[in-house]
Amino acid sequence: MKKEELKELLKKCFGKEKDEQLNAIVMLTIMMIFIVILVIIVRVGTDKEKSNLTNNPAQMSVPTENTIKPIEDTEKDLLNEEGKQTGNYEINYSYLYTFTLNGKQEIITGKKLDNKEIFTIVNEEGSKDYAKLSNNYLIKNKNSYNLTTVPSANLQYASIDDLADILGLYTPNIEQNQYTYYISNKDLISIYKPELENTQIEEKYNPVTLTINNDRIEKMVMDYSNLYEVINKTPGTYLISLEFNNIGTTEDFTIRID
Repeated sequence: MKKEELKELLKKCFGKEKDEQLNAIVMLTIMMIFIVILVIIVRVGTDKEKSNLTNNPAQMSVPTENTIKPIEDTEKDLLNEEGKQTGNYEINYSYLYTFTLNGKQEIITGKKLDNKEIFTIVNEEGSKDYAKLSNNYLIKNKNSYNLTTVPSANLQYASIDDLADILGLYTPNIEQNQYTYYISNKDLISIYKPELENTQIEEKYNPVTLTINNDRIEKMVMDYSNLYEVINKTPGTYLISLEFNNIGTTEDFTIRID
């Protein structure tokens, strides 16, 4: 599977299905010859709409992940006033992440819609609820959320985008619906611990298995034990399981910020 194909598959898996939209575009193209006058009217209306949006920030689409740090008051007001953001989400799924480090387990369950996310972390210390808005992590306190630091070191290994670039460099072993890649310590260090790139790294490999059904990634399993040994300079076992569900059908939710 080539890098471009893999990235396209990831986008398709965790966004909305585009097939029906493509069909609609084709039909629209065929009919275009009959609605030239309507197109002109639509364009005029669009210009007016853009002007209204410029003067009314509350009607604008959700900002991208890099636009809110710290969280702006305007977005707080929008979330608190409406209770939830509305619109069509390109990224829409629920998840169950399981991290097992030297026999100790941490489970993270959550929902993600574009640049906002709510999740619960369960480990030996108990259970706590969190949210993520763009690059900001928040902890739940009663019925609202407050800014906090990154709540778990495991979260960095749940980033699909970073791993997709690396997987595209490898050829998987394919068995039915499972694609298994063997990723070198060096390549994983480049995305997770770039400050160690210039150090001597033992060339061992870490298996990463994708389970794909109906052109959707349902599960990713990683054995990062060799990577753990490089980073911590001591042997250990580090197993990761990322499961995805309700893709494209996860319901909207509220992030109320104090």
